[in-house]
Amino acid sequence: MCYDAEAQLKAQLKRAEREHQAPADVLYLKQIIQRLENYFHVSGFSHPTMAVYTAEQPLRPQPMRWGLIPHWTKSFEDAIKRWNNSLNCRAESMFEKASFRNLVYKTRCVIPVNAFYEHHHAQGKTFPYHISMKNDAVFYLGGLCAKWVDHQTNEVLDTFTIITTKGNELLAEIHNNPKMAEARMPLIIEEESIEQWLDPALKKEAIEALITSYPAEKMQAHTVRRLRGKFALGNVEAANAPFHYEELNTLL
Repeated sequence: MCYDAEAQLKAQLKRAEREHQAPADVLYLKQIIQRLENYFHVSGFSHPTMAVYTAEQPLRPQPMRWGLIPHWTKSFEDAIKRWNNSLNCRAESMFEKASFRNLVYKTRCVIPVNAFYEHHHAQGKTFPYHISMKNDAVFYLGGLCAKWVDHQTNEVLDTFTIITTKGNELLAEIHNNPKMAEARMPLIIEEESIEQWLDPALKKEAIEALITSYPAEKMQAHTVRRLRGKFALGNVEAANAPFHYEELNTLL
């Protein structure tokens, strides 16, 4: 699964800033920056606002809340009930599940991150791992997004979910939750495939072809301090720093 991420502000804006920006684009980015935060560690359960790139504006980041709310959700109370259950979307069922099946074809998106976190289970405890690219490059998670209108207040919420797929060999070692049948990982979209992934004209077979487990040999991982509970550091730079647990014999 993917409930925790590192998404520094520079990473969230990289796709937009590397293009030659017209004055209007520069102004747009300055306005967007005011709505985004620098995340060394952020939990999806806090429903943070993050930069998301869509087919509508593939080079302009859209601030969206993590946790998808389908457009047909009737009330804010119903939205709250769904929020924590829609941080992720399983690739294997998204073409059939009511919350996602229409969005798969219309509103796919990518979310830039520096890393994501997963928990390893051992000796009755859980140990958080920080997982990133070996070259520490920014990478893009595949997702779905939806716009929801609270008809009681007319407030509009732009929301997203992260698609997950079968874990690769690295995640098979780390993500060993005994309650799950297999290891999972977020869908990672290669940078050169982003334009294709965002194309709203893409058919099911082409979408499925882009849903693969990212090669483990391109990734790296290390344990970090607790992400939750009284010993959690919170959203500070040290949250992503390597930390050794004596209970674990080896570090990946």
